[in-house]
Amino acid sequence: MTDAGHEVVPKVREVLARVKSKTRRGIDDNDYDHLLGMLGIVLRNLTEKEETEE
Repeated sequence: MTDAGHEVVPKVREVLARVKSKTRRGIDDNDYDHLLGMLGIVLRNLTEKEETEE
């Protein structure tokens, strides 16, 4: 990684921590983990290639 990349890493981590904190507000750990799992499935469904019928 470049020096510029190393400099930006702490800033990106700070922003991600703030976003994570806001998105978790009012959601317990189990529900949040379940939500992330479900969103992962949705993302995978949206990005995988469609199977064509032959």
